[in-house]
Amino acid sequence: MRKPLVILSIFALLAIAFPVRAEQKELLGQGNVALKAGLGVFTSDFLESVDHTTFLELEGYYRITPNIYFGGNIGTTFIGEDVFSLFTKEINYYPVELNVKYAKRLGARFVIDGGGGVSFNYATIRINNVLSPDYDESDWLLGGQVFADLICKFNWFSIGIYGKYQMTQDFRDLDADFSNWRGGLQVGVIF
Repeated sequence: MRKPLVILSIFALLAIAFPVRAEQKELLGQGNVALKAGLGVFTSDFLESVDHTTFLELEGYYRITPNIYFGGNIGTTFIGEDVFSLFTKEINYYPVELNVKYAKRLGARFVIDGGGGVSFNYATIRINNVLSPDYDESDWLLGGQVFADLICKFNWFSIGIYGKYQMTQDFRDLDADFSNWRGGLQVGVIF
């Protein structure tokens, strides 16, 4: 329960720290910060038994040309614990991304953007097994992602939806990666 509170606190501090001066003629301001929350599905067979995964991400972008923004995301996951009678499996996944996105105006208040980038993702797998030795490993996984956002602006405030596909390399000696689809809602500030 502490992770969401810490991330929300960081988001609130960032929102207060920046001078809020979003100009209507700029697509997403000189910069923007958003908190994203959504559901995800891992595509690996090893992770298919996971019931649900909730993603929580904090992103920030800075305008480098009128339509192009550079920035990144840090996030955490809340993965449904897979519990069987003979073993338990605990999985943690923390994506860290560097992205470039292109934004285009769809109307007075709407902006669509899309882009991609590289990611450095930290993952841990712990399996407590009655029949064999326990497995407890962690690894940094190189990856990449493509995404799209639909954003509605209200002066300095924004709200929207997003979708993303992220692919990663295999986890250590397992034939399993953490590639995933995810999507959800986002709220943010434009400055």
